[in-house]
Amino acid sequence: MRAVLLLGYGSPDKIEDIREYYKNISGGRPAREEVIKELERRYRVIGSSPFNRIVKSIALKLESTLPGDYKVFTGMKNWKPFIRDVLGELKEFDEIIAIALTPFYSKFHTERYFSELQELLNQGQKLEIVKQWFDSPLLRDAWRNVIRESMCELDDVIFTAHSLPEDEDDPYREQFEYLVKEIVDGIEIKNWHIAFQSKPMNARGKWLEPDIDEVVHRLQNEGVKKITVVPAGFTYDSLEVLYDLDHELPETFPEVHFCRVDTLNDRDDFIKVLADLVTG
Repeated sequence: MRAVLLLGYGSPDKIEDIREYYKNISGGRPAREEVIKELERRYRVIGSSPFNRIVKSIALKLESTLPGDYKVFTGMKNWKPFIRDVLGELKEFDEIIAIALTPFYSKFHTERYFSELQELLNQGQKLEIVKQWFDSPLLRDAWRNVIRESMCELDDVIFTAHSLPEDEDDPYREQFEYLVKEIVDGIEIKNWHIAFQSKPMNARGKWLEPDIDEVVHRLQNEGVKKITVVPAGFTYDSLEVLYDLDHELPETFPEVHFCRVDTLNDRDDFIKVLADLVTG
């Protein structure tokens, strides 16, 4: 038997868990009360995060797609089920294939999942880590399908990804830009742009730019009134998509009409991407 372990950031189901969740993502450092209150407010706006429901559905669909000798698990860095807690269920498996639910590698993000997994795992087991899959043709095609199926106009399109600390040695930005160019190569888009979003409230140092607000502001000054947003840096719905893009962005630019393309979530073509990573 072989195990597939899907790795993610994690998100609380209940607003009441946000304080504990923030302690996990901040390494145990106490949070300012205003930060906690703001996070709670944002979760109330979206009605709590659908993250865990979506990831569970992805895992179930992937397991039903794979051959019978595979079993799929999920492990999160900052919330339940934690990576460390899932490993006990993997002891009976000789081989483990670990895949982060983001196609991009970053030492500031996915490397932390992989490092924790390698530290905790029994050395006797075979571990295969799929560190990056931004160049998957199936992933490119899945995004093209979502964009084509949307009712959004494709005159002015912004592709977004989560901002991370800027580091010339980190491949995250380059990988995101590669994926976007692959997507665009097969779709008729008049003007397209790359932007980063969701820089943390207490972030320090220089983070990836341009920020999505800068790009929208520039387009607005050029007379653009309708903008399509493609969250190609996110594979599933999250606070960054449902709040930052669906609520905060329109509130910041009320004179602009935004059309947001869906994320991949548990679409069948996305499940095929993951299955190909496992068996391909």
